[in-house]
Amino acid sequence: MRYLIACLFFSCSLSAQSDNEMSPSFVCAESGLTMRAEGKSGAEKVMVIPFGEKVMQTGEVGQTIQVTALKSVTYTGHGGTIKSDPYIMHDSYVEVT
Repeated sequence: MRYLIACLFFSCSLSAQSDNEMSPSFVCAESGLTMRAEGKSGAEKVMVIPFGEKVMQTGEVGQTIQVTALKSVTYTGHGGTIKSDPYIMHDSYVEVT
């Protein structure tokens, strides 16, 4: 079966092989990745793919999304305050098997 899933594999990368088939990737999000029926954020949730599970990208790309992976952090200490920017990830929904 083919489904669409947000491609948020953090440090895992997808690289093309010579026959245009993608190499396997693994879910790196500890909470798992939500699989959806279509390649858009409002689509029906089908299941959660658990951490460490292998998936194969078919190459079909859906809606581009952005996710705040880390919120901004404020540190107040010796003589001042420092505030970081949030870390925002930009990626697309991709079809996987």
